[in-house]
Amino acid sequence: MKRKTKLYKMMNTPVSLMFKTAMVSFLAEWYGILWDLRWMLFLGGLLIILDIWFGISESRYKKRKVSWSEGRNSTIIKVVDYFCYILLGIAMGKAIGRPYGIDPLLVAVTIMLICYLLDLNSIYKHICRLHDIEPKYDLWDFLLMAITFKFKKLGYELSDIVQGIKNNRKNR
Repeated sequence: MKRKTKLYKMMNTPVSLMFKTAMVSFLAEWYGILWDLRWMLFLGGLLIILDIWFGISESRYKKRKVSWSEGRNSTIIKVVDYFCYILLGIAMGKAIGRPYGIDPLLVAVTIMLICYLLDLNSIYKHICRLHDIEPKYDLWDFLLMAITFKFKKLGYELSDIVQGIKNNRKNR
């Protein structure tokens, strides 16, 4: 016969069993939303890989020493950041969105899109520096110009960037 220790008795109290059951259902609900967002998570991983690729390419082009430990650390930090942002989006969607009739998935996707724009901005800056262009605008600025219907200014700035690329190619 198995001897019931104090720890065994404490782990199998009705309150403990209710807590375990609640945690399993809670985690299953989170897993369901993470499963629905699996392609967004894949896209986040792809953006992280592209960012480190273009960062290394920029460093090599500028003849700077590539620090693998720094690149590894920043990549790990980005992975953890993405995971935290997705969990934040799910929690905000469940806590705030659902009571107001907003789909929690929509809130999580919106937060992830903001994170992707941050990463795309970093990739954009790496690509500009690879072409010897110092970007004077962020992608956030272009987005703001598009949202506020300043299409003439947006077109002017984009044509200025294209002209700068053409001039740099001629000078090489």
